Amino acid sequence: METLDQGNRCVSGMILKRSVTAEGDGSILLFSREHGMFWVSAPGCMRGKVRFGGSIEPLVFGYFQIYTSTARTFLKSIDVKEDFWEIRKTPSALRKAFGWLFLVSELLPMLTPEGELLKNLFWSLRLLEKGCHPDLAEHRFLRRWCRIWGVDPGSFLAGDGGDDWYLSRNTVERGGIAPFLSENGTMLRCLREAL
Repeated sequence: METLDQGNRCVSGMILKRSVTAEGDGSILLFSREHGMFWVSAPGCMRGKVRFGGSIEPLVFGYFQIYTSTARTFLKSIDVKEDFWEIRKTPSALRKAFGWLFLVSELLPMLTPEGELLKNLFWSLRLLEKGCHPDLAEHRFLRRWCRIWGVDPGSFLAGDGGDDWYLSRNTVERGGIAPFLSENGTMLRCLREAL
C-alpha cells in the first residue's frame, strides 16, 4: 500500500461517498486513478456560503486539486467532467449506481491504485446514463471487475467454488489484489452474491 506524500497535486477520479458533520465540515471518499481510494477533507464546505455546491456529491467524476499535510488530505478545488445527471433522474439506475459505489468502497483496500477498475466503473455508469437496462449494466460491471482482479467470472456463474477460487497467474505475479482476495474469502463471497 502506498502513502500520499505531503504537498499539492491534481488527481483524476470519482467520489464514492460523502459525509457531513454537524459543524458543516465535509469529507469525501475519492477513488482516484493515481492513488486508489482515500478520504479527503473539505472543511466548511456545508456552511452558509456554498463553496463546492453539488460537485462533492457521489458519482461526480473530475479533476481534484488536493493538498496533503502531515495529518490529512484537503480538497482545494474540483473541475467536474461528468456528474451523471441522467442517472440521478431514474430511480432504478440510481439504485444500481449507488450499489456499485458501495461495493467498490467496501471491497477495495485504501490507497491501492486500480485504474482499470475506475475505467470499468466510469463506462458502466455511462451505459446506465444512456438507458441500458440496470441489470445488464451491472452484469457487465461485475464481470469485468472479476476479470480485472484475475478471478474467473465463470466460477461465480456456474455456482461452483466455495473458497477455492481461480486466480490468474498474472494477478498473483504482479502482486495486485490477490492477497486481499484470499483473506477469509470475504471479498469473493460479496462479489459472488452480487452476481
